[in-house]
Parts: sequence; C-alpha cells; structure tokens
Amino acid sequence: MARVVTLAERGRVLRRPDVRWHVTVTFQDAPKVPEGTPSSQQRRDLEDLCLCIDFDRVPLSRDTVTELILSTKGNAALPMKAEPDTNSLYASIAGNLRFYTREDPLRQEIAPGICVVRISGDERLYVYKEVDRPQYQPEDSEILQRELRNLEQLPHSEEIVRLVATVSSINPYRTAVADADSSGASFLRGFLLEYHPNGTLRDALRSTDSEAVWPWRRWALQIAYGLNHLHCHNVTHLDLKSSNIVISENSNAILIDIGGGGYTREWLAPNMIGVSNPMWEPFEAWVKNDIWAFGMILSEMASASYDITEQKLLNDVASRTASRTSHPIPLNQAISLLE
Repeated sequence: MARVVTLAERGRVLRRPDVRWHVTVTFQDAPKVPEGTPSSQQRRDLEDLCLCIDFDRVPLSRDTVTELILSTKGNAALPMKAEPDTNSLYASIAGNLRFYTREDPLRQEIAPGICVVRISGDERLYVYKEVDRPQYQPEDSEILQRELRNLEQLPHSEEIVRLVATVSSINPYRTAVADADSSGASFLRGFLLEYHPNGTLRDALRSTDSEAVWPWRRWALQIAYGLNHLHCHNVTHLDLKSSNIVISENSNAILIDIGGGGYTREWLAPNMIGVSNPMWEPFEAWVKNDIWAFGMILSEMASASYDITEQKLLNDVASRTASRTSHPIPLNQAISLLE
C-alpha cells in the first residue's frame, strides 16, 4: 500500500491516513528566502515540497521520529512524484535535492517509553515519559496518570523532580484517522520533566573513577528530605532505589518515578515480600517500605565511601532504618542523625 502522506501541525510531522510515520525535515543548505517573504508562504511552500516527495521510496524508521536531511550535495537523489509549484521557494532546486535519513537526534531513548528530548526553539533538554511504548500494557496509562497526579499535587521541593508540562492529543490509538472521534476529546500522551545530566546514584555507586569524591552524606540527607516531603503530603515513593535517584548539574540528589504504582521486588522490605499483592497494602506499610529502601541505599553508600567517619554514620542510620530485627526509626529521626 502506498504511503499517502500529508503534512501535520508545525510542518514537522508527516502522516498517512492509516499508519503514521513521524518525520522532521532538515535542510543543510536551505534556499535563500527573499527578504519580506511572509512566513505563511514559507510554510505553504514547505508543505507543497513535502507533498511532492515520493515517501514510498524513502526509508523511514518505525516507532520513532525520522529526520529527513535534504541537501544539494550527496549521492542519493530525493525521489519526487511531482514538481513543486513554479512560484515555490523550492522550485529551482527540487530536481537537484539529495537526501539521507537518520533517527531524530533530538529524541534519545534512555529506557522504554522514556526519552531525552529538546523542544523546538529551546536549547534545554527534558525527559519525556510517554504512554506509547513498546509492549504497551493497559495499566501503563494508569501508572503514568498516577505519577502525574502526584507531581501536580505536590508542592515544589528541591529534592523531587519537577514537572514541566503535560503532553496530550486526540486519541493516538484509534484504528485510522478517518475514524477519529469528532468530539475533539484529549488523551494524555505523556509529560515532560526537567532533565538532570549527571546520571543516577547507581552510576555513582558503580563508578570506578578513583579520583571522584562523592558527597554521600549530603545525598543521603537530600534523599531523606525528599522522602519526608512525599510522606508529609500523603504520597509514598513505592519504588525507591539507587536508579530512581538522579544527580543534578549542581551535584544534588533528586528523586524520580514518584509513586506511579510500579515496584521492584528486590527493594521490598521483608514484611512486604510475603504479601500476595503489595499494592493493596495501606499507606503506613508503604511509608515503612520507603524507609527500609532508604536504609538499604545508605548501606550501599557507606560501602562506597572512603571516609571512615562518613561510613560509620551511614551504616549506623542504615541499621536503624533497614533492621530485620526491630521497627525502623521514623524518617525525621534519621534526618536528625544525618544533619
């Protein structure tokens, strides 16, 4: 079946009526635009050029964004099924255009359904968490919506990742564009979070850099502050572990993946492991589980520290929060010991 392609909003995404191919077009040597040319004409001419491209003969990447790079230099001629309008900005060069494709470099996948992205016109990077992911499960939407609700309702905290924006559209899972619901209902596609560039706490724990000096005690306090902020607002993390703590540009510890509903069995407290469905446990049980996981993280940090005093402090607090023989101390007591 031919790829019948039309240009969508902002001139960046191309789609066919029954299957969508997401394409961004980049010119390496764009034609010179005469001074005073309206932006509306520039857009119309770009739309016209895209409609003239024979996408049946262009290799497009599935389940991601393809960047189509156009130039007047290169080996592969851009396949055309028609010529642009004679008054088009591209009329004089369309027959000489060359191309190659690659996956859109502005979208860097760091985990299934989680990408580092850049917004057009904004040099900053963001994390995009999306519903539309490989091996999609119906509960994925609810998990994402639950995390979003938590982030929207929580007052700002320096120790918790900041929500930047939600991303919504018409239903992306309808069978065909022609079947679209005329009501214009909006569906959650995902949300944008601030991006922290220095990896995760797990990366630091596994680092083999002998010259690196990591602020383990400060990070422990920041993690505790973040957890305490969650608990004071009736939210539990549910999946606290070293890979769900990122390190900011200023070397601060930031909690991510806040209370979405997933959990990692290896990070469950002993009293939760024997439970048939931990997600049914009450809030108080998950508070204790968060504190247990915090203690396990402190134990890992103590093992990685080269400072004897710091090691002893972290191990002491770890033994009080992740003890198998006694009840864990409250988080505010752990904070007092670490301060």
